[in-house]
Amino acid sequence: MITFENISKQYGSTILFESVTVSFHENHRTGLIGVNGSGKSTLLRCLNLLEIPSSGEVVYHGQNILEQNMSNAVYRAKMGMVFQQFNLFNNLNVLDNCVIGQVKVLKKNTASAKKTAMD
Repeated sequence: MITFENISKQYGSTILFESVTVSFHENHRTGLIGVNGSGKSTLLRCLNLLEIPSSGEVVYHGQNILEQNMSNAVYRAKMGMVFQQFNLFNNLNVLDNCVIGQVKVLKKNTASAKKTAMD
């Protein structure tokens, strides 16, 4: 479903990871293991384009999402992500935090979004 092809990320002269090629398949779980500071979170942030890779391709259903004709917002609407720090909306409870993205971004009705969140 999503493939990193020769992804690299660096900040200045610091290389976080280089030439990573990996595929993430639908309905499969993949674990990333490594020491603190090895680039695991940055790799995941590249998956959702919260960080832009320095080189390589991110291929989603056969299309390189780094190409300019691909809308980041449309791509991100198909992606779910859980952060190390929760970054929830403080004025909402947990259920409402799980519902709001489905209603605002995916345009689901509230009842359907709540059912998905509870599942």
